[in-house]
Amino acid sequence: MRRLSGCFALISAIALAGCVTQTPTHVPLQAEARSEVASTEIVAPIRQSEIYVYVPPTTAGQNNGLIGALIDAGVDAYRANTAETDVKSLRDAVVDMDFDRAWRDQLQTSLSNVPWTHLEGVRVVKEVPTPAVLDGVITGSKDAAVMIANSDYHLSNDGADLYIVVNVDLYAHSPALTAFKPANGDAKVVSAPANSIYRNSFMFHARAPGALGRRNVNMAAWAANHGAAFRASMDLGMKELGAMIAADVQRDDAPASEADPRAKPHDESLGRDADGELIRQPDGSLVYNADVR
Repeated sequence: MRRLSGCFALISAIALAGCVTQTPTHVPLQAEARSEVASTEIVAPIRQSEIYVYVPPTTAGQNNGLIGALIDAGVDAYRANTAETDVKSLRDAVVDMDFDRAWRDQLQTSLSNVPWTHLEGVRVVKEVPTPAVLDGVITGSKDAAVMIANSDYHLSNDGADLYIVVNVDLYAHSPALTAFKPANGDAKVVSAPANSIYRNSFMFHARAPGALGRRNVNMAAWAANHGAAFRASMDLGMKELGAMIAADVQRDDAPASEADPRAKPHDESLGRDADGELIRQPDGSLVYNADVR
């Protein structure tokens, strides 16, 4: 299995729009809080409208002052343009896909199966999820709890790996749930992660059939047959992520590696199914690695 911890941390930071926080990745929901949830609204910020290739920034010139920074900026622009050109064939093959609708429907299906949420509905937000935007989402809701499911999907730089990442935070929005808000929360920013009564990060990972180190080869594999491999992986990813969130939000405990800093960090396999393996990472985040078909 490829180790994904570093990639997960990086993508989580992207999906959280650069928000810096000391809040743990995983905050279990207290069992007592569930009975106080009269209704829940799920909001899914999805900034993008299509698949993209994540190109890591160049750092070769970082020790050469302004000249080095300018060179790096030029290299980054060239690499980004190349990636945009390479991904076009896949975008054309799956132009009819509607991730926003499919992910909204999956969240509705998966979380409706968690009775205590009393789910009112799921809506997609296309604005950049800045703290101001998310604050407005929470304060403007009519429901007792608001779940923010911040989503991102992209390919690795070489096009071999598909990642769908979701960062979930549940916020109290009723007097009955106020008692469960963290004592060390942020009184000024409603949507601050420190105010979550539940949070965790989830990732789905799949590889292109016959993946190699060349982006053009991998992109062709994803795009073949009207994007069949990409479509199947995206469908599986949304299904698995929905199931992961629904199961995790019902757990009120934390792995030993989270609760005891002396515990040896390790990835824990939570089992396999017909399509892949579910892994819990030391920080409590969950990763589903799909088998290559």
